[in-house]
Amino acid sequence: MILDLAPEIIEVRPAAGRVVRKPSWWQRGMMLAGAVGLGFLLRSMSHTKWTTIFVHLGPVLPLTAAVAVGWMTVYARGLWVIIDGAVGWGRLIYNKIVGEAYNVAMPLGDVGGDPFRIADIAAELGTATAVRGIVLDRLVYATSGFLFSAASATGTVWAFALDSRIVHLLVAYTVVATVAAVGLFAFVTHSASARLIGRLLRLAKVQLPQVPSPLPAATFMRALGWNLLGRAGVWAEVALLLWGLGQPVRFDALVATGALSSIAGILFTFIPNGLGVNEGAVVFALTIAGYGEGIGLAVGLARRVRQLLLTALGLVLHALWRPMRAGRTQLKEHRRAAAISSAPAAL
Repeated sequence: MILDLAPEIIEVRPAAGRVVRKPSWWQRGMMLAGAVGLGFLLRSMSHTKWTTIFVHLGPVLPLTAAVAVGWMTVYARGLWVIIDGAVGWGRLIYNKIVGEAYNVAMPLGDVGGDPFRIADIAAELGTATAVRGIVLDRLVYATSGFLFSAASATGTVWAFALDSRIVHLLVAYTVVATVAAVGLFAFVTHSASARLIGRLLRLAKVQLPQVPSPLPAATFMRALGWNLLGRAGVWAEVALLLWGLGQPVRFDALVATGALSSIAGILFTFIPNGLGVNEGAVVFALTIAGYGEGIGLAVGLARRVRQLLLTALGLVLHALWRPMRAGRTQLKEHRRAAAISSAPAAL
């Protein structure tokens, strides 16, 4: 009887846990291909004094991890804008760090961190609002990736004397990425995105009191600004690593590294964690910038080590602190109070 009087209680019920699927053959194959490519890179530079390099980079790695936490903090602010501050910024930072840890730790199971992120904030917002927020956050993030890589590619073409074929490829990518970014903006701010989210929720058997609303253009632009600022964090990370290696830090090299690593991440998104691809992109970028393949691979490997460190941090953080439990308890109490208070009026 009370459920009939308060249908919103059904809407906010957290979705059932997702079953982890076994990695498919193509996922295993792509990761193996990336590992083989990385192995060839390492073998081609067997003369490099890796011990000496990582002795220099060791003290810098904690700083790069701090930089990465910084850009995750900025990304979390973008989600905070999308959900209109309904969840605290600190909680969303936790959500982002742990979610990214699961993205890295479970790439083969086709799970990643988004199911965790949805379940985490659903404890406070309800499933429908949480799904809408994470889906829109992903779309804004993708838009920032297209814009950041397009702008960085343009800067790379302008700053370096590249082979004409590379220039043509980068110019073509810039055009396509810009069109894709504009298309995503139009989609997210249009009712079509709301219908897509509604279908996702119906597939998950989440009942809706109303059709989800699209993201207002002004909110989209604010969230996009935070995401672009987060994207620029790669410049700070690469600058720290070059400094740790005793190399001069040049902004054009940072732009080229950001451009090629972003493009590689977008074009080869089907390779789990970009294994081998991200390292190769950094090697190519720093080679054309004049640093050499050895420095490029050292920077690429150091970024991979930093990623693993943050993954461990996120998993440990999740093991030690799970605020979603407290959030679910508060949400249940809120629902019960709302249902009880609405019952006399309905009668």
